[in-house]
Amino acid sequence: MTTAERQRNAAQLLRPQLPAELTDKRAGCPFDPATGLTELSGRGGIHRVEHNGDSVWLVTGHDEARAVLAAPQMSSDRINSPRAKALLSPELHAEMFPPERRAGSFIFMDAPEHTRFRRLLTGQFTVRRMRDLTPRVHEIVTGCLDAMVEKGPPADLVHDFALPVPSLVICELLGVDYGDRDEFQRRTSKLLSLNTTVDEQIKNATEMRLFMRALVEEKQRDPGDDLL
Repeated sequence: MTTAERQRNAAQLLRPQLPAELTDKRAGCPFDPATGLTELSGRGGIHRVEHNGDSVWLVTGHDEARAVLAAPQMSSDRINSPRAKALLSPELHAEMFPPERRAGSFIFMDAPEHTRFRRLLTGQFTVRRMRDLTPRVHEIVTGCLDAMVEKGPPADLVHDFALPVPSLVICELLGVDYGDRDEFQRRTSKLLSLNTTVDEQIKNATEMRLFMRALVEEKQRDPGDDLL
């Protein structure tokens, strides 16, 4: 079995797979949850469900979700989770998640490491910094709305507005060159898409890491006043 095949199989094992009745969308408003999920939520905020063949807890209530997310005993470190280590051999785990891939994965960090990085970034998100950024955010929002009007109906608010606005604001914070912003948006959209195969997910994540590595190396050579 090739390296790509081993990684594909491992990623498939780790990919969330809930019962169809909790994920299948009904006809109508695309923002409505699946019928089964709506019915389950109506019976309480925490439930036992099957996930990838295991019995796990599914949190559907707002108050319950806030409590779980704030609980220090809960972990965001999916890479080193008991499930990942149980499903993958030590060799395959090391191959799937080498140190250079884990390093800097903010969304997979727990305290105190997560706290340390948050403190380093605090200065980039002060009231003054956000106030200075407001005119540029206004330009981005106006530009996206103007583009929607120019294109005419129908409009896809997610594709045409909800995705590009935060993506372009992040470009401002990171100092991504204007010539690279379309590429950054394209890669970000692919990473956030729920309609990709495991192979596409692996490819997209690898390409984004290479893109960000090149950006960091460029900022090291020519620093600016942006976040990087």
